[in-house]
Amino acid sequence: MKLGIIVVYVFGDEMQPMFDVHIDRIRSHTRTPFRIFAAAHKLPPAQRAHVNAVQEISLPHLNVPEEVLSKGTRAEHSHCLAQLADIAFEDGCTHVISMHLDSFPLKDGWEDAFIVPIESGEAVVTSIVPNGYSAGLCWRRDFHLEHRPPMLVKQSDRAGSEFQSFVEEHPKYDYVETGLGVIYTAWRLGLGWRRIGTDEERKIYGGILFHMVGATFRTLVDVQPIRDTPAARILWPIAHHIVRLLPKRAGQRVRSLFVDFDRTTRDGSPRSKAAENAALMADPDSYLAELRRRYRGEEVLI
Repeated sequence: MKLGIIVVYVFGDEMQPMFDVHIDRIRSHTRTPFRIFAAAHKLPPAQRAHVNAVQEISLPHLNVPEEVLSKGTRAEHSHCLAQLADIAFEDGCTHVISMHLDSFPLKDGWEDAFIVPIESGEAVVTSIVPNGYSAGLCWRRDFHLEHRPPMLVKQSDRAGSEFQSFVEEHPKYDYVETGLGVIYTAWRLGLGWRRIGTDEERKIYGGILFHMVGATFRTLVDVQPIRDTPAARILWPIAHHIVRLLPKRAGQRVRSLFVDFDRTTRDGSPRSKAAENAALMADPDSYLAELRRRYRGEEVLI
């Protein structure tokens, strides 16, 4: 058994300590033989050299055409992860898990929480908030080689009735987000998939994995969660269909009627995120111990 960890690294001097924490925790807590397959084409020379010096990391050449770059950061991120998954499986990995710079394990043997359910019949195991983040998305070699799941749901699929059925079953998944294509593929084929839970702070998943969420950038999905109220639960499954049909600006105005702005401020403001990053990088052990003490979400037994 061999685990391939796939990551796209984008950071500068100020976030290099985050990378060091990320690598240290992967090394400390991973028992399965592993290799990190990374994209580093956007790193400054000093940071690329720093990444390249890590013995467990491979930096394969990736083809990122202008057509992909013109579609924005999410398309580029998804394109790179898809290539890295192909490379990892070609290198002999039995399982692949995607991660971010600001995500890393918290317990020894953390990978068993993903691998064991997959070996027991699940196609995909993911540690996500309801949008489909790619920090903690795991799938197996045979699923990948047979079905070639895309990281993003294709636009042609999003317009189809089958995706509409998926969204009706999982209303909070109606987003354009990296990793959702893998989940949707498993659902469409009638294969099992499992989500590892979190709590209101959305930083620890299953008690085994940390993800800051947006440590280096913000996205609309990251910082605009839907309110968890009876009215929103009833009306949003209807309204999201309208949002998808409207021009972007009008759709965002309709969506704002359902946004939980308290959580937006808490989880996604640049000021609060910068403070969280600084606290983690200054003293990882103390920061994570306090976060772990407050955690009230699912505990995955490993």
